[in-house]
Amino acid sequence: MVEFLDQTHALIEITEAIAAAAAISDFDQAIRVIGALPDEARKAVALRDLAGSLAPIDPDRVDSVAATITVARERALALAIIAHKLLVSDPERAERAIAQALAVAADMPDGNSKAAAQCHVAMVLTIRDPDRARQLAGTITSARHRDALLAHIARAQAAADPELGPRRPGSRPGSPPTITSTPCASSIRSLMNTGRRARSRVSPEPGRRTDMAPQARLQLRQIAPESNQALAAFGAAAADGAIKAGVEEEIVHFLNIRISQINACAFCIDMHTIDARAAGVSEQRIYLLSGWDHATGIYSDRERAALEFAEAITRLEQSGVGDEVYARVREAFTEEQVGHLIFLSTAMNAWNRIAVSARMVPGHYRRREA
Repeated sequence: MVEFLDQTHALIEITEAIAAAAAISDFDQAIRVIGALPDEARKAVALRDLAGSLAPIDPDRVDSVAATITVARERALALAIIAHKLLVSDPERAERAIAQALAVAADMPDGNSKAAAQCHVAMVLTIRDPDRARQLAGTITSARHRDALLAHIARAQAAADPELGPRRPGSRPGSPPTITSTPCASSIRSLMNTGRRARSRVSPEPGRRTDMAPQARLQLRQIAPESNQALAAFGAAAADGAIKAGVEEEIVHFLNIRISQINACAFCIDMHTIDARAAGVSEQRIYLLSGWDHATGIYSDRERAALEFAEAITRLEQSGVGDEVYARVREAFTEEQVGHLIFLSTAMNAWNRIAVSARMVPGHYRRREA
């Protein structure tokens, strides 16, 4: 089973690369492998992720992928993700996906799953039709989902209207508007995960040795609880501060993953790739982070500047943070945002050094439900 799931993720990665080259011969093979998964919930999540990744590449075929998702919540989320990916390139198809997502959500029984699906659709609607998003928010029976969504809509309008508040920097011409650039977005993301099972780890297959599994050297949470709590608070403040300053949530995830890759921190790579997927980051953009500087067209200039800056901070022994690197990051970010990128990179480097030194074991991370 472990090999089967690994094959699924590998095929998704291969499918994205081949589809990007306009030769999608392995697309059907990926669908077959995912379709053979015995767990309907896991199958639905895999199909949802595949649909989101393929939406901007092959919108015609992605409709058929969404149609095969049998779990209503995941189908509604997939349709909302498709709509978001196509808002700029194909607004008519995006509107059709929104209508389908709303229809699926309307047939779901009241509860967290329905509220999460409605929230996701409303976040997409906020970009192009805030009044309609607000009307949808009024139909959500879950008070905490509804209140967080209304706060997000208000924040998004303030960011878009010069008379209501400052415009958020960093949007890319020709790309879908971001739905993660406001402080409320992280709350919405957490709410959308309510009721979703964390990614489960498969038990070892019969005959697979487990006695060689690495063990943590130290339990630092018990040994130095105050220091552990202080660093956790610093890391949370660094991430929240960056997002509040206008740094996109995807960039926060990218920096956490890339810094952890450089420092060879398996525990942190495992944690932050799981968090990135849960926040809606595509598999393709996660897989290619180790070669971001050669992945033409995958990352924006703003994202590339942030990654280059974080790498320089992480590899101080090589050349420090040179003037050219700093100049490029200042072209893409405000002085305030650059300051937050420094704190964010410092926090991640600190966690990497702790996790590697204590030999924290990857493979057991579970996202906390909101």
